[in-house]
Amino acid sequence: MPTLRFTSIRRKNSGYALIILLVIIGLGVLVFVLQKTGVLARGPKDPNAEGIMPWAECKIREAKQEQSSSAEQPQINPMQFDGSVWAAGSRGEPRGEIEIYLSGESVGGSWGGGYHGSDNKQYDITGSEFSGKFYPDKKYVDPNGNEDGSKRYFLCKGNFQMQQTGEQFVAVLTGEIYVRGWVGEDKIVSGNVFITSNHKDYKEFEFRGRTQ
Repeated sequence: MPTLRFTSIRRKNSGYALIILLVIIGLGVLVFVLQKTGVLARGPKDPNAEGIMPWAECKIREAKQEQSSSAEQPQINPMQFDGSVWAAGSRGEPRGEIEIYLSGESVGGSWGGGYHGSDNKQYDITGSEFSGKFYPDKKYVDPNGNEDGSKRYFLCKGNFQMQQTGEQFVAVLTGEIYVRGWVGEDKIVSGNVFITSNHKDYKEFEFRGRTQ
């Protein structure tokens, strides 16, 4: 009775398996390289994209190393804004006070004070400073869709620390603070404050007033 031999079949199968393994490894290396170079990076790549969160916008602008001046927009003489911060969309109890210093191409300031939150807890801001600059590529558009080139956009980043006090506990909250807004020739400053510890959960506040 003839003997069946499978040597050649096994060798062919082993060759195919090796090729498939090499293809898988090659694809893995390609994906890794594309992710490192940002080709497959998730999230928006345009800092002016509608609805972009400030931490994503800040990351894009820092990577692009954008200029902060434009011949089309007015230069900012030294000025200072001191005003209350409110919960976004509300004009209830102020959420502390904010100071913003604007001069040339630089913007910076601090947020301080305390407030009683809607969650029935007391919040005392024990440290919060931020700094940034103007970005001329972002244009102000009013609710009617009209562009106003006289307004200048700024974005700042920093760190915050606050003490949260409940009925039976005291906690220290820390994270990043982002401040972005607009200033016009009328010296009116308006914008928003965002605080976050993980870029997922955040609190948003707003401010508006005339500079000194």
